[in-house]
Amino acid sequence: MKVTKRQLRRIIKEEKARLLNEQPRRPMPKGVAIERDALIVADKLEGAFFDALEELGADAQTAADIEYFLKSTAILDTSFANALEDYKKKLDMMGGMPKPRNV
Repeated sequence: MKVTKRQLRRIIKEEKARLLNEQPRRPMPKGVAIERDALIVADKLEGAFFDALEELGADAQTAADIEYFLKSTAILDTSFANALEDYKKKLDMMGGMPKPRNV
């Protein structure tokens, strides 16, 4: 049976989530919890970039050009700031209550 890159990524992501959920839930120091959450966000961003490049049908050179452009402009910083601002607005609309944690 042949496994595509996308299927392999999904399998790895599911296994990682399963392993993280199996870890005992003990209180973490604030810095450790923030670092773990930041790594989860970074992993999801990586997946989103991969999926976007795949949907664009980008070849290796186009992907490299896109990477260079994003790194050499303030677009990523602006995107992060916009996402954070949108999330804060959504929290305000929900009375400050986030969705239940699922990772």
